[in-house]
Amino acid sequence: MEIIKSFKPTGVFPDPESMYIYDSTEQLKPLLYELGGAGPNRMTDENVNFAFNNFVNAWLMGVNVMRRGELARSLETLSHVQKYILQLIRVKEQSVERWLNSTKNLEGDISAESYKDYASLTSKLNENELKTAYKNALSIVKVLNETLCTLYAVDIGEDLISKLFDYLNE
Repeated sequence: MEIIKSFKPTGVFPDPESMYIYDSTEQLKPLLYELGGAGPNRMTDENVNFAFNNFVNAWLMGVNVMRRGELARSLETLSHVQKYILQLIRVKEQSVERWLNSTKNLEGDISAESYKDYASLTSKLNENELKTAYKNALSIVKVLNETLCTLYAVDIGEDLISKLFDYLNE
């Protein structure tokens, strides 16, 4: 039970009164009440850079394994690329409550335009579709970078994104 106290920094928690809880020890509910209130601030330089940098790492891995013919692994890695892009979209749209589970309630949490962008990052287990999804990911990140670098101290810039485009097209 003591580990529950460490959950506070991970996100926003619902009111325990709105949950169905079976707690024969009567220890859980008081701990859940302590988790209430506002969640951590996700709209920070650190979190934005975390998402951008992890995007670059996941994107490079996905493209590299795709080039080696490991399409299944590239498709799996694409889910990580999507996650970091969704975190950046959520920052842009100030909808960061679901930072750790970025697809939860996505349809209602982000704009129709951003949802369409997300859809362009999906793929079947097909090399051409994967390459298109990775290319679309770069295009979306380029726009997100242009927007977010005016609000945050962002580590990556246009030069790196251009190099990634060149790398994809080699």
